[in-house]
Amino acid sequence: MNSLIQIIESHKPALEPEICQYLQSIVESAIEDGDAADIFDVLSNFLSEDETKQIASLLQAEAPGRDENYDATTTTEELNKRQHGITSSPIAHQVKSPQPCDVADEKSSTPSSPKSITTTKSRLRKEARLQKKKNTKKRGIKVSDVSELVNDDHASAWKECAESNQSWGGRGHGGRGVRLQGDNFQNIHLPSVSLCFEGNELLLDSKMDIVKGHRYGLIGRNGVGKTTLLRQLASGSIPGLPRGMIIRMVKQQVDARDDQTTLEALVEADEYRTALLEEQDEVERKFDSGIDLTECAKRLSDIAVELDAIDADNAEERAMNILKGLSFTKEMIHGTTINLSGGWRMRLALAQALFSPSSDLILLDECTNHLDLHGMAWLENYLTTKPLTIICVSHDRSFLDAVSTDIMVLEHKRLTYHAGNYTNYKNKMNEKASRESQILDASERQRTKAIAFVQKQQQQSKKSSDPNKQRQAKMIKDKKLDRIGNYREDGKRYKQNSLKKLSEDYVRLAQKVVIEVDEPVVKLRLPDPSWPPCITDGSPLIQMEDINFSYDNSAEPDDNLLLKQLTLNITRKTKAAVVGANGCGKSSLLKLIVGVVCLTKRQGVIRRHPNIRVGFISQYSVEDLNKYAHMTVVEYAEGNLSSGEVCSSITSKASGNIRQYLGMFGLGGDHANRPIRALSGGERMRLCFASVLASTVHVLLLDEATNHIDLETMDSLSNAFKDWQGAIIMVSHNQSFLSGFCNELWSFSEEEKGKIDISHDDTESFEELFLRYKSNILAGVGGTSISTRGERHLMAKRAARQNANVSRHTVLL
Repeated sequence: MNSLIQIIESHKPALEPEICQYLQSIVESAIEDGDAADIFDVLSNFLSEDETKQIASLLQAEAPGRDENYDATTTTEELNKRQHGITSSPIAHQVKSPQPCDVADEKSSTPSSPKSITTTKSRLRKEARLQKKKNTKKRGIKVSDVSELVNDDHASAWKECAESNQSWGGRGHGGRGVRLQGDNFQNIHLPSVSLCFEGNELLLDSKMDIVKGHRYGLIGRNGVGKTTLLRQLASGSIPGLPRGMIIRMVKQQVDARDDQTTLEALVEADEYRTALLEEQDEVERKFDSGIDLTECAKRLSDIAVELDAIDADNAEERAMNILKGLSFTKEMIHGTTINLSGGWRMRLALAQALFSPSSDLILLDECTNHLDLHGMAWLENYLTTKPLTIICVSHDRSFLDAVSTDIMVLEHKRLTYHAGNYTNYKNKMNEKASRESQILDASERQRTKAIAFVQKQQQQSKKSSDPNKQRQAKMIKDKKLDRIGNYREDGKRYKQNSLKKLSEDYVRLAQKVVIEVDEPVVKLRLPDPSWPPCITDGSPLIQMEDINFSYDNSAEPDDNLLLKQLTLNITRKTKAAVVGANGCGKSSLLKLIVGVVCLTKRQGVIRRHPNIRVGFISQYSVEDLNKYAHMTVVEYAEGNLSSGEVCSSITSKASGNIRQYLGMFGLGGDHANRPIRALSGGERMRLCFASVLASTVHVLLLDEATNHIDLETMDSLSNAFKDWQGAIIMVSHNQSFLSGFCNELWSFSEEEKGKIDISHDDTESFEELFLRYKSNILAGVGGTSISTRGERHLMAKRAARQNANVSRHTVLL
């Protein structure tokens, strides 16, 4: 059967895919039925005489159930008769014996005339489509599903172009209106991009414009498809992408291995170098075996030149320099990646993107996750000083302000572009909303006046018997009502119509205010804990006294201590932010509080109130949900959350519907029936909150729990934490988020390892405390524009406070 398919596919010029499939299905049916006598008239319409004879001879060999007296020349003779216009078969394409006739009549009746061949081919294309549907039904696949797979986003045509090295554009390859895309590595200009994932439309005929040297901040709600879009770009699966464009992506979840050192992970990131070395080993084995000595020697010479061009011998030296620049210690460089904290894993992922050969486009998917202020300052400085083209997904406002030159918004199944950073974008949106509100108000007033005027004109026209006045009154009505609400976004004058040029830019048509309804903001409602009567606001829940902690119990008291002489007290009103450099011990502190890591007697004492319960969300809680990827949200909740007293109490009030509880975390409605593998990172994080709070929790410990959560949901979560009647200890460096609810700042000291400075908002607000800490940290690494703005903001508040005190004293005097 394979040889038959090769004959059909090797026909020159190449046949259309539908016709190839149709001919293959006819041949398959002939082999199954054992009767191949009636298919050659169809084959002869598309294949040459030699190709048809080859298929005939192969069918003779493969025909099942053949008689011993079967004459192998029968099929060939039948084929020769058909090719000369003689047939005994009653099936289609019957041609009568030639009779004496005119030359013109003979030409018009000849079956090989261009008109008859075109008609035959168009009819056979229809039959091919019908046969394709039949074969699809036989395989048990829905025809609609197949058409979606084939036609969605021109995916099959793009794959065919990539395999055959054809140009993109034209009939069958993106459409005649699609511009041909060649070897352009500078920019991406795609007029229509569509994207589907798990049956959900994420993009629909959206325009994509990526200009070299611009840094795009990609924002959007959780679940709209930001990560999916970046993955499609990184894999080159979007039809029309420039060929040969080198795209690197830094994922939001960095995998670690216990059999790979940090240096090895970085060196192996250069895929081109790794592929050349593997090919070199393979060619050397062939050369040693004596296979194609001349060809192998030539290829080895070419590989040596390519390796020398990319400086492959000095790869480890270059990797060491990059890691040292990112503040990796010698132990981290030669240690396994499984021992790295989340922040150091993210730095390694960034180093891998930088170590690879020059990239045309770098995709950063939540690259600020787990990074401390040192790492964020280094990343901001690198991205803004290098001539890079970047698409960055981040939920940190200050980072987007510092890095972005443009904001790319993914909403309503399309991409929109706005020049400037995130603050400029928000200001523009607020101005646009205010302007549209004024236009709508003015339109209502104009409409009221216009209707009154039109009614007056109509009444006057009714009193008159002149038909011209009635027609004039109707024209006035149509004109006045049609012009109400017209405006131009650029503020220029507009015209209703113009025949000077067929260009919308020249015509300057009017616009109407169209406001698309956004999805409602997720409003999180955290269930408050029930406190025992013996616990008041000032009662200690957790006490830590003289903690001197290190994972190496054999070390001396002052050697390698993560926590040194720590004493603190957690009460009902405690809502603290824990900040510090990566690897300083923030996660270890939370593990000590929750009891995951135990202390020895000489390391200190931790006292916990016996009537409280502690909830803990770690950096990797989102990754832990991968083992439930096949389950839907409802199935997961029914199996793991329904036993919690909080969840069961809320569910019982809703007649046993667990969706009521999931709705408190924005996971009701359609989200409840989605599989966990289809949830975005932010939606999975909300599911982690639902899992922890399903039971009564009095103290909530959060280790980088804002990772993956979008900006709007983060604001809602900050308000929910502010109203929650429990204690919160959170590791994060997101200033805008922490300022919404925190009243204490626990900062790991930069001067003395293991020391924690605890600051309260008694005399200064939390925002001022955080700005002072941030400015001190950034001043130690050279300072940035953020530290300057922070210092000026802090100085302005102090000056205002002093002026207020002076005025008050003056009044008293």
